[in-house]
Amino acid sequence: MDKRELKRQRRKQSNRESARRSRLRKQAECDELAQRAEALKDENSTLRSEVSRIRSEYGQLLSENASLKVMLTLGFVLWLLRVDFVISYYLINLTCKFL
Repeated sequence: MDKRELKRQRRKQSNRESARRSRLRKQAECDELAQRAEALKDENSTLRSEVSRIRSEYGQLLSENASLKVMLTLGFVLWLLRVDFVISYYLINLTCKFL
């Protein structure tokens, strides 16, 4: 083999090695992206479950809040009725004293 042929063979071998390293790098990048995609899918699933749980809890809290508002309103109405009753009682007693 002459020098040019030897040089050409070395260049071909160098190119093959470079191509092999490039393929290995790309494969490693692809594997890393696949792992990242799997981790993101898991995270997405976890977050969806958490959103569902929070929505359910929110609905329960809305219902409880509505019930408490009704109870508060009824309590206020009962208080007003008691005040009215007490005032009526005293007015009747006062009226009876003057009769």
